[in-house]
Amino acid sequence: MEQAFESDFPNCATMYLRHNYRSGAGILSVAEAVLGHEGQPRLHKTLIPKNVYTGRVRVVRLPNEKAEASWVARHIVDITSPASTAARNGTPETWDEIAVLYRSNMQAWKLEEALRAVRVPFRVIGEKPFWS
Repeated sequence: MEQAFESDFPNCATMYLRHNYRSGAGILSVAEAVLGHEGQPRLHKTLIPKNVYTGRVRVVRLPNEKAEASWVARHIVDITSPASTAARNGTPETWDEIAVLYRSNMQAWKLEEALRAVRVPFRVIGEKPFWS
């Protein structure tokens, strides 16, 4: 795609935005590993994090949106459960420390349905819940 653009506009300049001010090194390294740029070596530029927080990242492949919503809901139950966090020598998360972000409101209803199924309290900020 970049090559087609360059052939259409031969005098263009390419500027790479390599400094990332939003995500830490852990998230950026996982993003590079997942997304990669195989077959497009010219496009691959290592991102430089400006945020020192590394965070925790888990990549999970699931077959569909319903399975994804169910996994998120069960994971929230797990990380708020004293029994499971004690086994990891950690402290349980509290409800107010958890946020789930989604790209579009179309994804909301499956997530809300999954959270209700496992009795996870939630509130939608910025939009009305799908079922209201």
